[in-house]
Amino acid sequence: MKITFEITEGSPQDKLFRSTAPIQIGAGGYGWGKTSVLCVKCIQIMRDYPNCFGAILRNTESNLGTTTYKEFLKWCPKDLIAKYPSKTDKTLVFKNGSSVLFSYIKMNVRGDSKTMNLLSASFDFIFIDQLEDPEFNYDLFCDLQGRLRGTAKYVGNEDKPTYCNFMMCTTNPTQNWVNTKLVRPLKTWQQTGTVGEFLLKDEKLYAETGEVKPIIDLIEGTTYDNADHLPDGFIARLENIYKGARRRKYMLGEWDVGENLVYDMFSSQTNVVEAEQMRDHLA
Repeated sequence: MKITFEITEGSPQDKLFRSTAPIQIGAGGYGWGKTSVLCVKCIQIMRDYPNCFGAILRNTESNLGTTTYKEFLKWCPKDLIAKYPSKTDKTLVFKNGSSVLFSYIKMNVRGDSKTMNLLSASFDFIFIDQLEDPEFNYDLFCDLQGRLRGTAKYVGNEDKPTYCNFMMCTTNPTQNWVNTKLVRPLKTWQQTGTVGEFLLKDEKLYAETGEVKPIIDLIEGTTYDNADHLPDGFIARLENIYKGARRRKYMLGEWDVGENLVYDMFSSQTNVVEAEQMRDHLA
């Protein structure tokens, strides 16, 4: 049976699929299609950049096989595939020479040192599904940036980057490092113009012109943004279960939401002041 992947122009799914930023983050409520877009975009990249080599990562082998890899096969035309992953080689290969490694994160511990199982490889692209999972951390995120140095070139007539050296991640709202070191500094800059310590930006552009151009493209969506493609009754069931802060977090995709808080109106953009601003105010 042939299935069709439908994207509405201007939707969060469309923006995430079309993004060419060095770091692309699809975030928000349950069921808005983040993982589906990740898989379809990976397939498109592998078609557009022959002989490219990328990775799709999850936190555990079980989650990788039962969710992300299964979703990839759902959308990938079988006539593109030359070789499927095996027990010893987790790489899927296209007939045009492009390949993608399906892997989970494993830290190798030797004495006091820790190394990641992927740090000996170089990739054209890296896709991480569910970046908020506890197995991922900021150091690992930064280390993976150094793995993006592939040389596969675009072959086509559209206006696309020559190389596809980017990272794409999906995530649900969280209070961990994904929020504090990636999302919150970006939102603070967007709302106040303040460049925080962890705001990843184009350093050359910033140094030469003073203009900030973040290398992160954050695309957010809600459960309702994918209503036409969700099973009947799915949204109604969540609305019955998720109330208040839980609905705001898991359906509307709001970040600064904590359950059982006394002050549930707390917002990092409104209620948190940068240390430097506070020092200037008190001076």
